[in-house]
Amino acid sequence: MNGQSHAERTPGSKSSERMGTTRENEERRNQGGRSEEDEGTRRREGDGHEERRDVGHAGTFSVGYAQCVRGGVARWKRGVAGHGLRAAVHYAFDGVCDGARADRLASVDAAIGYAHAGSTVTRFTATEAGIAADELGVEQLKAWVAGSDPATGVHRGYQMQGPDADLLFDATVNAPKTLSLAALLDPEIAAAFDALQERIRYRTIDMWRTELNSRRGAQGRISMDLAQIEVVELKHARSRSLDPHAHTHMWLNARVLGQDGRWSNLDSRTMLRFQTLVNAEGQLAAATDTEWVATLAAKGFTIDPATGEISQLQHLVRAFSKRSNQIEAAKARFLAEWQADHPGQEPTVNDEMAIDRRAWAVGRPEKPDMVSEEDWADSVRRELTDLDPALLKQGKPVTPPVTDRAVRVSGADIDRVARLAIADADSRSTSSSGRFSDFTLRAGAVRAVARVVSTGDRDVLASAVDAALDRARGHYLIDLAADTIDVPGGVGRYMLAETAALKRDVDEGMRAQAKRGKNVATHLIAQLASNTKIGGEHGLDEQQTAAACAIAGSSRLVTVIGPAGAGKTTMLKVARASLSGQGRKVLIVAPTKKASSVAGRETGADATSLHALLFQYGFRWSADKDTGRPVWQRLAIGQKDPMSKDGHAYRGPKDSAVVGRKTRIVVDEAGMVDLHTMHALLQVTAETGAGIALVGDPAQVNPVGHTGAMALGQRYADTHVDLESVHRFRTGDGETDTAYADLTLRMRSGDGPDAVAHELVTTGHVRTAANMTELHAAMRDRYLELAGHKDRAALCVATNEEAVTLNDLIQEERIVRGQVTGKVLSSTTDGSVIYAGDVVQTRQNDSDQNVENRQVWTVRKKTLSGKLLLESVDQKGLTTTVDADYAADKLALAYASTIHGIQGETVHGSIVGPGVDAAGLYVGLTRGKRVNEAFLVASDDATAERQLVESLRRGDLEANLHDNYRALHRELGISAREGVFAPAPWQQRPAGHLLDLDAAEAQILPAHTHAELQAIKDTADRLEVELRQLRQTRNDANADKRRCEGPEFADIDALQVQVNEARGLEREATKASMPALRRLDMIHAERVTRERLIDAGTSTRENQERALETRQHRGVGARPVDVHAAHVNRAVLDQGPRGSSELKT
Repeated sequence: MNGQSHAERTPGSKSSERMGTTRENEERRNQGGRSEEDEGTRRREGDGHEERRDVGHAGTFSVGYAQCVRGGVARWKRGVAGHGLRAAVHYAFDGVCDGARADRLASVDAAIGYAHAGSTVTRFTATEAGIAADELGVEQLKAWVAGSDPATGVHRGYQMQGPDADLLFDATVNAPKTLSLAALLDPEIAAAFDALQERIRYRTIDMWRTELNSRRGAQGRISMDLAQIEVVELKHARSRSLDPHAHTHMWLNARVLGQDGRWSNLDSRTMLRFQTLVNAEGQLAAATDTEWVATLAAKGFTIDPATGEISQLQHLVRAFSKRSNQIEAAKARFLAEWQADHPGQEPTVNDEMAIDRRAWAVGRPEKPDMVSEEDWADSVRRELTDLDPALLKQGKPVTPPVTDRAVRVSGADIDRVARLAIADADSRSTSSSGRFSDFTLRAGAVRAVARVVSTGDRDVLASAVDAALDRARGHYLIDLAADTIDVPGGVGRYMLAETAALKRDVDEGMRAQAKRGKNVATHLIAQLASNTKIGGEHGLDEQQTAAACAIAGSSRLVTVIGPAGAGKTTMLKVARASLSGQGRKVLIVAPTKKASSVAGRETGADATSLHALLFQYGFRWSADKDTGRPVWQRLAIGQKDPMSKDGHAYRGPKDSAVVGRKTRIVVDEAGMVDLHTMHALLQVTAETGAGIALVGDPAQVNPVGHTGAMALGQRYADTHVDLESVHRFRTGDGETDTAYADLTLRMRSGDGPDAVAHELVTTGHVRTAANMTELHAAMRDRYLELAGHKDRAALCVATNEEAVTLNDLIQEERIVRGQVTGKVLSSTTDGSVIYAGDVVQTRQNDSDQNVENRQVWTVRKKTLSGKLLLESVDQKGLTTTVDADYAADKLALAYASTIHGIQGETVHGSIVGPGVDAAGLYVGLTRGKRVNEAFLVASDDATAERQLVESLRRGDLEANLHDNYRALHRELGISAREGVFAPAPWQQRPAGHLLDLDAAEAQILPAHTHAELQAIKDTADRLEVELRQLRQTRNDANADKRRCEGPEFADIDALQVQVNEARGLEREATKASMPALRRLDMIHAERVTRERLIDAGTSTRENQERALETRQHRGVGARPVDVHAAHVNRAVLDQGPRGSSELKT
C-alpha cells in the first residue's frame, strides 16, 4: 500500500510507520464539537431529510458528515469555553479525539500538547483564479479554525463567541469499501484511486465556492456569492477497527469571503442542503471517471453504476464487516479491563492505540505489539486471498464500460434520465409531504446519468443532465414557486404532478366519504365495557368510550387518534361487540398482515391486511422495473389478471371479502397508510357505501410512501376523537406509571423539547457512552439483560446497517454464553448465518409456509427434510417450518431492527439507538411496559440533552396542496435571496384564475424568443463545423501535398473570426433573454398545472374568459412570445413520453 492517500495520515510525513488509530465517521459527539443541524426544521426535505438518505449508504461514494447520527447534519461548533476549537485541533493531528476526552482538555495548549512537533495539515484556498494549496502547522490551524487568518492571526470579520457559533463543516468523503480493498490488492489501482480522490476533492471544493453563499442584511435576507473559501483535508485509509476504509475529512471553514469583500459566516442552510448534490457528483465520478474505470478494467474489475461498488469484490464486504464487529467487541472489552485497572484515569493516545492493536489481533495468527504500515497491508491482503483465493490470479482484462469518446444521447435516453431523476427525488420527499428542491432534483439527474449514459465526456454528461432537467420540469413536475423569482436551490419548490394529483384525489375522496350519522349511546357502550371479557379489568375511560360510540355509530368517516399505550385495542374490542349486536359487519385491516392478525386475535373481529382487501377489489400494484416507482392499476371484471400464474381473468371479490353499507372498515395503524393505498380504499368505499374508521397515530412511524392520508381523514371526519390517557407503562411495583405516561405525551406533541430532554435524562431513561464502540457494547449487554423476560425486549436503531452490526454482536455474545448452540443451520444471501436458538424475523408473507412479514421466531432445529423449525416468540405453541430457499432469502436475525420493525409492538423493555428522528425516538421509547431507554454517544448529560432536543423537533405536516403552498412561502421567508417577492394573487390558490397569468405574461418582453436563440446557436454551430472541416483539409494537405492544396491560412483565420463573433452574439443574446424566458416558462408551467388540477367546468369557463380578454385587447402592441415554441399537452403524459430528439456533443 503506497502513497499518502493510503497511509494513515500523520501530519508532517508522507507515509507513517506508526500504526495510528482513526475515528470512525459516526463515533464522535462532544460538547463544543459536533452537533446536529439546529435550524429547527430538520424534518423538512431540505433540512436533513435528503442528507439522511445519502449519508451512510453502503456502496455509494457519499459525502456525509462524521457523526453518530446517521444522516444528521453536523457542524464543529465553538462550544463552552472553546471546547470545540480544542477538539478540532486535537483531532486534526492525532485522529483519536473523541467526545469522552475532548471536553476534559483544560485549555487549547493542552490540545496542542497532543500534537506532534512539526506536523502540518493541507489547506486548499479556492478563489475565482483557481485552487491553491499550502500547509498549516498547529498554531496556524488553531487560528484558522477559530476564524482568523493563519498567517497574521487577524480576525476575519466579526467573531461570534457563543457556544453555538459555527467553526467549520466536516464533510466525510466515504468511498465504497470494495474500492479500498482493490487499492490494497494492486499498487496501480491504489495510484488511480488516489488520483480519483484528488479529482473529486477539487470538484467538491469548486462546487462549494460557486454554489454556496453567505448572508447579508436584516435577518440575513440577502444572499451574497462567494469570492473565497478555505478547506483543510484529512485523509485516512482505515476505520478504527483497522480494516480498509478509505475516507477523507474535508473541513470547510465557516468563515468565507463574499464578493463584496467582507468576511462572514457561510449560509449553513444552503450548505447542508447542497450536500446531496455533492454526493451525486462523487458517485458520478466513481462510475464514469475514465482513468479510474480503465485502470480497474485492465485488472478485470468493473464498477456497478447502481451501487458504486466493484462487482467482483462485493462478496468480501460482509466478511470484513463481521470482522470489524468482532474487533469492536474486543476493543470494548479491553477498554473496560484497562479502566478497571486504572480507576479514575483516562487512557492516553498511546493507551488507545495499544488497545486498538490488541483488538485487531484477536483471532489472527499473529498478535504483534506494534504493526507497521507494510505489515498491516500484508496481513489484510492475506485475509482477502484466504476469503477468495481467486484474487491471487491476475484478472482477465475487460473492456472499459466508459471512455472519453463523445456519444449521441437519444431523446429516449434523456427521457429515461428524467424519469429516474424524478423517481429519485420523489422517493426522498415521501416523508416530507412531497416537495423537493432543485438540489435534490439535480442530484437525481446526476445519479441517473451515471446509470444511463456510457461516456466519461464531462460535456456530454453535463448536457444530458441539463436536457433531462428541462424534460422533467416541462413534462413531469409542478413548480409550486413558479411565480417567484430567485428561488434558492435548497427550497422545496417542485412536486411530481402525479403526487399533486394523488393529494387532490385523496382530499376529494375524504370529503366525499364524510357523511354524518348517529353515534351509539354512551350508556350502551359503557354497559358492554363493564363486561370484563370485553372491556377488560378497567373498562373504558371517557375518551375510549367516545371513540367506541363513534366507531359503532353510522357516520361514514370516523377518526380516532391515540398515543402509544392509549388502549386502542380494548376500545376496538368494545366497538366490535356493539357493531355485531347491531347486525353489522366489522372488518379490521392494517398496513401489514402481521398487524391485522394481531388486531383480529385481540378483538375477535374479522381481519386482513389492507392490501389483501384492495386485491379482492381488483387493485394491483408493482414497482416500475426501471425507476422503482409504485405503479397501481385496477382490473375490470373479466380482464386478465397479471398476477395470476395461470393467466386467469379477474372475477371480482370473493363473497367473504365483500363489504357494503352495513360494513365498518376499521383501519388500524392508519398513520402508516400511504396516499396510494388510501386512494384505492376510498374508491372501494365510494362504490360499496362502507364506512371507514381510521385508528392510529400520525406521530408514530410514517408510511413507506407519501404521508398525509390520516391527517386528511381527520380534517373531514364526521367524528374525531383524541385518546389522551396512556395505560401501558408500569412502575417497578406494577402500578400505572402516570409520570412517564405524561412525559411520553409531551414527547409526542413536540412541545417543550428542552424540558422533555432534561426529564428523560434525569429520570434515568438515557444511557450514554464515549464512542460508538462502547455504545454498541452497552446496547448489546442491556438487550441481553432484558431479553430474558417472558415479554421479551426490543432494540431499534436508525438504519439497516446498524441493525446488522448489532445483530452480529448479540449473536456472537449469545454463542459465547451458550445460548446459541450447534452448527450452522442456514446461511442467508446477505452473509448472515443462523444457528439453533437464534431469534429471527420472517420478511415476506407466505401462506404456504404459514408465516407473515415481520413475525418473530426462535429457530429450534433443522428437520430431516432440510427445513427450519421455527417457534413463535409472541404466540405460545405456534410453530411452523420454512424451506431452505425461504430461509436463505427471507429470514433475518431479529435481535435489532429499524423503527418500522417494532411499530405496534408491546414488550417488557425497549432500547432505541442514536440517530432516529422524532417519530422514531417516540416509538422506541414507548414500546416497553417497564423499561424504555435511549442510548447516545455523549460525554455528559448536557451533551445528551442537546442531542435529544434536536431529535425531538418535529416539522409541520403538509397534508394537501394548500399546506404545501403555505409551507413553501414560509420557507422562502427565512431563506437568503437576491430579492424578496410577495406571492402573486393567483399563486395563493392551487386552482387559481388563469387570467392573472396572461396579464403577467404580457408584461414580459424578452429580447429574443427561444426559437431565435436556437437559430443564433445553430449559426454558430454551423460556422464551427465549417472551421473544423477547413482545418482538417489543411492538415491533410500538409500531410500529403499530392492530394490537394488545401485552404489558405487567411481563409481559416477569417472563418475563426466569424465563429468568435457568432459565439459572442450567442452569449450576449442568451444573457439578455434567458431571465425573461425562464419567467415565461414558469408561467407556462403554472398554467399547465392549474389546468390539470382544476375541474373541467372551471377550466372551460376560464378558457372562455381568456378568449374574451384576448378579443378585447387584440391589437395591443405586445410582442408574441413563444414558450418552447408550442403549447404542451400534458394530458398525453399518461400515454408515455413524447419526442425522440437527440442530443449530440
